[in-house]
Amino acid sequence: MTWYWYAARSNELFLDLDSPEQQRRALRVLRLALKDHRRFWSGKSAKLEVDRFRQHLVINVLILMRSVTLGHCHLIVVNNEEFQPMTRVAWSLWLGGDPLRAAYALERLGRGYCPELIALQYPIQEDFRQPDAMCPCKDKHKEERVTKYCPALNQLLGDHAAADYFPRVRDERRKLGPLILPYGRLSLTKLERWENPRWTKNKLTSI
Repeated sequence: MTWYWYAARSNELFLDLDSPEQQRRALRVLRLALKDHRRFWSGKSAKLEVDRFRQHLVINVLILMRSVTLGHCHLIVVNNEEFQPMTRVAWSLWLGGDPLRAAYALERLGRGYCPELIALQYPIQEDFRQPDAMCPCKDKHKEERVTKYCPALNQLLGDHAAADYFPRVRDERRKLGPLILPYGRLSLTKLERWENPRWTKNKLTSI
């Protein structure tokens, strides 16, 4: 197996869209961004003074690619203009991208590394550009036993190849009822032991 790695340029957004909700949101936001940009630059806006602060996408290329996981996909947005680093992360979040991915992008940015990477099992269209790195790893790049020794990640991120900056939390798949929250000062010791929302009306300060 060969993985093809791309490091985002300053005018590119790389999105992992892992649910129908994320995919729908990304396409809706992109559609509205296109209409918004045309309306603004046509001079037909009734509130130009307010709109001058609005962030615009000037989209050159959109590429939607299947992920190795069924139902997941990658979206690549190539803008005609460079993004400010923080604006790029803001757009990724607003488009429905993964918050953990955005957090890693900010952390890498602060440490001087390329903030956004994407690994694919086949290259992006030939007219896009060549991959920045390739690797023969047999497993997905999740665990340290893979990331630490991946030649592509070591090439692109150096000694941060296996960096795990933040604790990972799995999304709850089952439907949960409303929480009765324990307002007020929380006990850090109890919070550390907390696993499930089992508070009752009589235990509002149980944490």
